[in-house]
Amino acid sequence: MPPGQTLQANRPTVEVGGQPQAALTNNLLRMTAVENAAGVHRCEASFNNWGTVGIGRGATQGFLYFDRALLDFGKRVVIKLASGTIIDGVITALGANFPSGGAPEISVVVEDRYRDLRLVRRTRTFQDVTASDIARQVANDYGLNLTCDLQGPTYKAVTQLNQSDLEFLRVRARLCDAELRLLGQQLYLKSRANSGAEALQLSLGSTLTSFDVVADTTAQATTVSAIVWDVASKSAKTASAGVSTLGSQLRGGSSGAQEVGRAFGQRNVNVPVAWADPQSQSNALFRGEAQRFVVGHATAGADAHIAVGSMIRLASLGPLFSGIYYVSEVNHTFDQQAGAITKFTVESPALGQTQ
Repeated sequence: MPPGQTLQANRPTVEVGGQPQAALTNNLLRMTAVENAAGVHRCEASFNNWGTVGIGRGATQGFLYFDRALLDFGKRVVIKLASGTIIDGVITALGANFPSGGAPEISVVVEDRYRDLRLVRRTRTFQDVTASDIARQVANDYGLNLTCDLQGPTYKAVTQLNQSDLEFLRVRARLCDAELRLLGQQLYLKSRANSGAEALQLSLGSTLTSFDVVADTTAQATTVSAIVWDVASKSAKTASAGVSTLGSQLRGGSSGAQEVGRAFGQRNVNVPVAWADPQSQSNALFRGEAQRFVVGHATAGADAHIAVGSMIRLASLGPLFSGIYYVSEVNHTFDQQAGAITKFTVESPALGQTQ
């Protein structure tokens, strides 16, 4: 296939206000759509902004989109790949570029519908709650409906510490091995074990173009102990968490805690925490680092199925690094030279998975 046809077939499509915009799609010059676990999901796109305006004898050369009829603040924009939608949001910024010797460009920033959940950072404590209770309270704060199938323990206390509601919910979802999705006014928190969906598989040399990965023991501990001062009894209460808190997430592999114990001996970390249930605190602190034991940066063919919060099986990476990974950051890009590609970051708590 000629290069021009390859680029055109690989070009993202653009919809505005619920309508496909073929001319806008053809005028797309470059795009980057970034999503990460902290809650950022935004797209910056630049379009050619010079061409024929009007029809017939009244047609002239001029700016295509400065009249704001198509591109304006608050306009809903959907950008899709052949495999699905990569962002569905509204325009929050407008810009322009006038390159030397080149045609004028217009640029937009599109932010997705999670934006309300990430605008304000909070510090608060939820008491005597399950993960479902927490998600329901956050959903109610924004007038959202919740669909949740999680079955889990009741926590004495769970603290949201200087986090946006979206970042906080994503952390809770990951600790429960669940996926978080927002579609319209419906917030979904679904257990991966009950989803029935097989993880997307990418193989090196085929659908996976490149992969750079490190298993780092520096921040790994064999156990984490949370220490809480009990005012009533005037004594410290301590609870510890170790590799058992990861459960089935290891998939037959070796955790950072196990590798540290084998190579360096026991490494216990003591962490003073604010008043809360020390066991839930130690579990969260241990898992927070343990799940980032193995971190990889990958490049693949453009694929909308690669999204933050999803699980991906990476194959043909040898016995140490093949396995299932959690996607923590995604960057879908497009330009006139490379076409559309997807770069992403993955994390895993295990080295040498066998399942």
